[in-house]
Amino acid sequence: MQAARQLVVRGGSSLRSVGRIGGCVECRAGFPILASSSSLPRLPHTNTIVQGVCAGRRCGEMQVNTKAGVSRRPSPSLTVTSAHPHPHLPMIQVSWEEGESTEYPYVWLRDNCQCPSCFHSVALARIFRLSDLQLSVRPSQVQVGDGGGSVEVTWQDGHLSSFPSAWLHQRAFSEDHQRQQEIYSVPRVFWGSELSETFPKASFTSLLKDDQALLDFLTQFEAHGVGLVSDAPRNTGQLHVLAPRVGHLVPSHYGDTFHVMTKSDPSNLAYTSGTVDLHCDLPSRSAKPEIQLLHCIIQTTEEGGENILSDGIHAAARFKKDHPSKFHLLSTTPIEFCDRGNDEGYEFHIVARKPVIVLDYRGEVKTINMHTMSRSSYIGAKAEDVEAWYDALMSFNAYLHDPKNSFCYKMKEGDILVMDNIRLLHGRSAYKAAGTGKRHLEGGYWAWAEVASKRRLLQQNLGRV
Repeated sequence: MQAARQLVVRGGSSLRSVGRIGGCVECRAGFPILASSSSLPRLPHTNTIVQGVCAGRRCGEMQVNTKAGVSRRPSPSLTVTSAHPHPHLPMIQVSWEEGESTEYPYVWLRDNCQCPSCFHSVALARIFRLSDLQLSVRPSQVQVGDGGGSVEVTWQDGHLSSFPSAWLHQRAFSEDHQRQQEIYSVPRVFWGSELSETFPKASFTSLLKDDQALLDFLTQFEAHGVGLVSDAPRNTGQLHVLAPRVGHLVPSHYGDTFHVMTKSDPSNLAYTSGTVDLHCDLPSRSAKPEIQLLHCIIQTTEEGGENILSDGIHAAARFKKDHPSKFHLLSTTPIEFCDRGNDEGYEFHIVARKPVIVLDYRGEVKTINMHTMSRSSYIGAKAEDVEAWYDALMSFNAYLHDPKNSFCYKMKEGDILVMDNIRLLHGRSAYKAAGTGKRHLEGGYWAWAEVASKRRLLQQNLGRV
C-alpha cells in the first residue's frame, strides 16, 4: 500500500503587528489579538499576531488589521515528492519548510473528511457517523491537488477526501500548534492594584445602542475579567434591559436576579452590612455562575461599602511558583460548600464538593473556589493533614489580598460591575446600614459561552478581522 510523505511549503512568515484583530478572510470570522487601549497593561506577547483556526468555515486564510492597513498571510502550499508510508505508524508524514515534520493519522483524516457527504458546510457539523469509522482504515492513494493547495486521499473503499494545506497546517499534532488553535477566547491580561483607575469601562447607553462600543467592552472584559458599566438608570430591572444585548440572564436558586441589601432575616451574609470576605459566588453549585453583574441602585454615603476585587488566577500562579506543596494541597483536597436557606419564599439546600483550586486538563489553574461563609466543616483529608491544609489556605488568602493581585472600588449609583466569577474573587467592606448608610444592589449572572459568542459575532458583523 502506498501512503505519502508530502513536503509542505509554508507561504509567508510570521506576522508581527500593532494590530488588534486576526481573522479569516474567507468567512470574516475574527478574533482579538491586542487590548484596545494602549493605557491598559498588556501581556508580554501582545504585539505578536497569534495564528488560529478559522471559527467559521475553517478555510485557513488569515489576515490582520494593522495601522498600516491589512496584511495577509498566504496559505501554505504543497509540492510533490516521492510517496511512501510512515515506516512504523498508520499515518501520513508531512514536512514543513521550516524543517518541522508532522504526522496525520489515517483514522483522524477519515473522521475529519470535509466532503459534503461527511461534513455539513452550513451547520458546520460532522455527518460521518462514528459507527462507520474503522481503526484499520487505509488509503489506496495520496496525492497533491489544487496546484499544491490540498492533499487528496483516496481510501480503499473508493471514498475521496481533500484536505487544504492550510487546514492541515493549523491542525498539526504538536503542542505549539494545538495551543494556537484556541482562538475562541481573548488572551488574559493579569493585573494588580494598578488596574483600579484603568479597568474597562463603558456607558450603559452606548452598550445598548453602539455595537462597536459593545465589542470593545466585551473584548476588554474578556481580557481582564472585570468591567464597569456607568450611568444606568437608578431603578431595578436594568439588568433585564442590558442582558438582551449580550445573552440571557442565567437563573440561580436566588432567581433570575437578586437584591443585595440589609434584610432582617438574611439567607446570605451579603444581605447584611458586615464585612464580606473575598469569595466567588455560589461554589455550592455543581457548576457555579460564570459571570456576575451587580447594579448599584443606592450606595451608602457613609464610609465603607467598598468592593475589593482580586485576580484569583494570577494569585494562584504566583502561589504555585512560591509554594508548590501548598498549591498541591489546595488543588487536590476536596472540601464542601453548602448554601441552605429560604429566599423570597424559595427554600434550598445546595451542596457541592470540590477543591479550592481547580486545574484543567493541562494542570493549569481553571478556577478558584473560595467562600468562607459557605465552606462547611467537611474536608476530604486525613486528620494529620488538616493543619497543613489550613496553613496552605491562609497563605493563599494572603496572596489574594496582595496589591499585586487586587484593588478596591466603591461603586457609584448607576454603576454595573461585571466580574468573571471563574477568575475573580470579590468582597465588600462593612458599612453603616441605617439612615444615609442604606445600600441596594441588584445582581444577576451571565454565561461565558453567550458572552464570548456575542463578541465573536460582533467581530464578524463589524468586519473587525
